[in-house]
Amino acid sequence: MLLDSIFKKRKVCGVDLSASRGRVCVVGMWERGRIFFSKGEEIPESCDLACAIPPRASLIRRLDSPFSSPSKTQRVLPSLLDVQMPFSLEECNVAFTHLRKKTDGKMTAVASVARTADLVRFLDEQRAAGLDPVHVDVEGVALWE
Repeated sequence: MLLDSIFKKRKVCGVDLSASRGRVCVVGMWERGRIFFSKGEEIPESCDLACAIPPRASLIRRLDSPFSSPSKTQRVLPSLLDVQMPFSLEECNVAFTHLRKKTDGKMTAVASVARTADLVRFLDEQRAAGLDPVHVDVEGVALWE
């Protein structure tokens, strides 16, 4: 998965500012062939920073492709998503992940979506809190991993 490759290269510190007791930091690192996590209140200097945009500012959709080919599926995912969106796809940042074959041989994927304006607002809030994330994910997908 994507997170495995990130952890293999550098330590990543996920930060949650919404906790009732203040900032929560979780550091993920690759050691001895697996990912280890540690929790604290401070961000180690040797880490890339990761944050997750909350559900109120994002959408997650599972998309089922009519094709069995991953390359064809990747080409039609924006069209499959567009018809499910309550706003224009052009005003959004989108990531398609978890592309897998279903039991019937067809493909499925997960779309993570945030309006560009909401993403900019979220990043401004993070910077105001003294954070400058290298990685941003949609909260539901970050928890799913």
